[in-house]
Amino acid sequence: MFPPKVAILFVIALACSSACAQRADNLRIGALLCQTGNCADWGSSALNGAQLATEKINAEGGVLAQQIELVVEDSADSVSGAKAVTAFQSLLAKNLKFIIGPSWSPAALAIVPIAAKRTDIILITPSASAREFSRSASHIFNLRMPEEFATRALAQYAFKQGKKRAAIFSSEQPAESAQGRIFEDEFKKLGGTVTIRIEAIPTQTDLTTEALKITTTLPDVIFLMNYNQIETGIKNLNTLSYKGMRVAISLDDARIASAPELFEGLVVAKAAEPTEEFRIAFEKRFGKPPGLSAEGGYDAVMLLAKSVRETGKLEPLSEVRDRVQNGKFTGAIGTFTFNENREVVQAPVLTVAKQGKLQLVAE
Repeated sequence: MFPPKVAILFVIALACSSACAQRADNLRIGALLCQTGNCADWGSSALNGAQLATEKINAEGGVLAQQIELVVEDSADSVSGAKAVTAFQSLLAKNLKFIIGPSWSPAALAIVPIAAKRTDIILITPSASAREFSRSASHIFNLRMPEEFATRALAQYAFKQGKKRAAIFSSEQPAESAQGRIFEDEFKKLGGTVTIRIEAIPTQTDLTTEALKITTTLPDVIFLMNYNQIETGIKNLNTLSYKGMRVAISLDDARIASAPELFEGLVVAKAAEPTEEFRIAFEKRFGKPPGLSAEGGYDAVMLLAKSVRETGKLEPLSEVRDRVQNGKFTGAIGTFTFNENREVVQAPVLTVAKQGKLQLVAE
């Protein structure tokens, strides 16, 4: 017989041993997603999407008899990717094979020098727009439609609407600066004139001077590519009585609804809406519509699970990677494949903000 205290410790040890063994057998997926700052709505939505997929897969028996477990780290990358690097290294230290994230381009660009060398992982971002990310290595994938598609579509739409003088209201954030240059390139190719391209400091809270410089050049359309500052930019333009067309990318219904009068009339190019089946399931689980990148978080987990199941094993990881690269998947964003740069290819849709909602533009 064990003494009472020893017996209790022995029982606890047995219970812990069983629980720990079960936990060790889980298929752990890292979630490097923004949970704080201006990108938190993107990261939280993606995490909810990933959680929805995880619950569905686990309820159906898991993957190769393993339950999926999400391991979350906050990328906190609305302006800088510095914190994301630390968070990414924390996930790598846990010996995870699969990681979803990061949420935005500052983190993607910050971690890519490390990530590109880590051929022992598969990394899928649900929403970072920097094209350099997935193009840096064969094990890095991007589930978000490249923003270049949306940016060029806006330039084409504005020109077709008779707009010949465009101004670009961007920021020094690398991804936003890149989209500003792309809009300028496309608009000039079409025969238009770019009157000015302003790149504000991403942390600026007053854009009065920048707005004045823009309106002075008399543009008939302004491309707003400053996600964190767009409300401030529009307010400053309104104060200066600017009445021309305004176009932007990457805004969703929730952002539009937060300031309906401010965004009224804004033309937004974006990826197609997630499927109705996904929307219903998401609302039932979380009590609200899916936000930006929720579908990306969901599809990332689902396609990893499908690829592992079809491969039938976790090693060598290169076989799972090849299945992701070459497979055809149907998920929250519909049926999709990846191109040679591991990017999802989609045609953008044009919407316009009316009474707090984004509605399809009548062609």
